[in-house]
Amino acid sequence: MKWIAPHGATSASERYRNAAPTIAGSNPDCAFFNTVLDELLAVIVAADMTPTDENLHQIADAIVYLTERAATSGVTKGAYWFGKTTANFTVPNPTLPEQNYIDFTTLNIYSAKSDLSGWTQTGTLVPPVGIDFTILITSKFWDIPEQTGQQGGEAKYNHIDEIWAYWPKIIEMPAGTNVGDIFYTMRNDNELNGAVECNGATYNTTDFTGAESIGNMLVLNKVPYVSLATYATLLAQNGAVGVFGWDGVGTTAFRVPSLNDIFIETGTAAQIGDYIAPGLPNITATWSNYGKAASAGAGAVTVETQSVGNRDAEQGQNSGKYTFNASRSNVVYGNSNTVQPNTVRYRAMVQLATGATDEALETCTGVLADVAGLKDASNLTATGKLNIINMVMPDYANAENISFPYTPTKSGYISVQLTGSGTVGINIDGVQVNQMSWNGGKTCVFWAMIGAGSTVTNSSASNTTVNSAKFIPCKGV
Repeated sequence: MKWIAPHGATSASERYRNAAPTIAGSNPDCAFFNTVLDELLAVIVAADMTPTDENLHQIADAIVYLTERAATSGVTKGAYWFGKTTANFTVPNPTLPEQNYIDFTTLNIYSAKSDLSGWTQTGTLVPPVGIDFTILITSKFWDIPEQTGQQGGEAKYNHIDEIWAYWPKIIEMPAGTNVGDIFYTMRNDNELNGAVECNGATYNTTDFTGAESIGNMLVLNKVPYVSLATYATLLAQNGAVGVFGWDGVGTTAFRVPSLNDIFIETGTAAQIGDYIAPGLPNITATWSNYGKAASAGAGAVTVETQSVGNRDAEQGQNSGKYTFNASRSNVVYGNSNTVQPNTVRYRAMVQLATGATDEALETCTGVLADVAGLKDASNLTATGKLNIINMVMPDYANAENISFPYTPTKSGYISVQLTGSGTVGINIDGVQVNQMSWNGGKTCVFWAMIGAGSTVTNSSASNTTVNSAKFIPCKGV
């Protein structure tokens, strides 16, 4: 709002003043009260509240509400494999057990049945009150055409109009994320962008597209793999497999690494997937016992029993039972059946897909370069420059005779030939754009440009004759 000066002020910027013995106080102008009330009411209405005289803290409530809405508007409220935006679309059966989708016509959420025979409703999305938000679709909107290389998109909710807007797009992945990357996550759901748990599950290469797809990575041997039979043998022997399982070119089924209950150690490219069996340095001990003196246990060695005997009644001898227990020397031993350091568990994930393929990135880069050159026409070919010039050139081959008034369907030129004497004007949409006066029965021709949909008329003295009038369209329209 702008400053509202006191009533009767001589300047729009005059300030208010209090009354004094020799100075009259300022009188507020009615515009002051109207403007302040309008501003306050606008705050209340912006917070989706109805002004009332029963609540004297609506402004405070509105400020809190608008602040919270600004802080949370645009947030992501979930992610799903697929999205459905039209009621009559027939949903296909799932191909993977962890798939799910959201039906934006009902806001119902569905998850794949374990046997992949269909879907089971697992919930309903309830839009938060008073905020805009976004739902991520990590695979695709079933019923919205995609561009080449595109994967997934966003559904944006407008809380004021209570409508959805759908944006198929190339999903942006964090820098450094590549197909085949292994990483850890604290997420306990199956809605991660292009990543699945390293649990040995079977997938199909046909579910992934693009030059950087997992299928191409296997074909190009950019990720290590063994045959599915060898994979099964290794899993049975070791309880873990650090590479993919795949039977080679011509097959589509593959298994992801199985890394549950296993520690990961860094190595070279040649060592990727090598399995190292558990082990500890050996612990040994030796001792001796003879004569009449009893030997006490020390460290990991324990003397459990001891007796004194007499051989040939000449000399006493000791005998006994001895045990070895490494936990007597360090309590770390015996806490586990295998080597176990202090540990916190997370899920191991493998990246099977990224949103942007090489082809899509190359296309985007090329388009951006072309657009940058268009701003000064520096990247136009000779043919392109000629086409631009020809856009405004008259196309005489398609000229046509007209009579006034005339409304063209294309942009172009009006040509009028006159004889006689007097004053003639050409009007376009009621505005005079050309006028000429002459004497002596001479012939005169003049032009005027006109846009599509505008109406041209003429005004002339009675002794002036319009011999002909033509419309000549532009070549570029």
